[in-house]
Amino acid sequence: MYKLTAGLALLFVFLFSCNYQSPQEKAEREKFIADSLRLEKIRTDSLSLIAFGDLKFGMTWEEVKNSKVGIESELTGEHYFNPIYIVTVKVNGDEFQFEGYLANDSLYRVQLKTFPSPAGNLNGSLKEKTERLSEAFTEKYGKPVYERPFPRITDLRPDGFTTVARWKIGEKTIDISISAYRHEYIIYCIIENNIYAAIAEREELKKEEEKKATYINPL
Repeated sequence: MYKLTAGLALLFVFLFSCNYQSPQEKAEREKFIADSLRLEKIRTDSLSLIAFGDLKFGMTWEEVKNSKVGIESELTGEHYFNPIYIVTVKVNGDEFQFEGYLANDSLYRVQLKTFPSPAGNLNGSLKEKTERLSEAFTEKYGKPVYERPFPRITDLRPDGFTTVARWKIGEKTIDISISAYRHEYIIYCIIENNIYAAIAEREELKKEEEKKATYINPL
């Protein structure tokens, strides 16, 4: 289960164990607090760069291909289109399709999803898979910042996503959602680094502007 880091645990003990402190003790206390917060920030920043397995945000296509995930998935050739399709990955024993997204040769998003299932599986296998996936992230990162009961069919947005749980780890966001489309249902798990995603969005806007600037009306 998720626990406070040893540094923060000691920090709390240190804060509440002393009623009076000399100037030297006060200075040591302030340094201890600053060091503990700095170490916790380093830990959070490090976790926010982890995309999936040994994949990290900001990796180039060559680095993705040479990662453990890339080698096991037999990724080869050049990267031309998003997403990168990897056959299957497993989380807590459940299989998911894996998709990776790069912009300007930099990984900014990964996505796990199940194969489409009929409505009859919504409160059965899909619910169980969602719960096991959520348990895996909770074990690693703690309780989500947002969570709701598993949705009923009538709760689901038609042709859209209904978020079930969300985690925020520094600049990383993890969303588990259920998608309803033409009476079929899919679990989506999107893992994204906000900084790299913003860079990717800016690159896409730049490309669109360049296209508009070079467009010649044939009429």
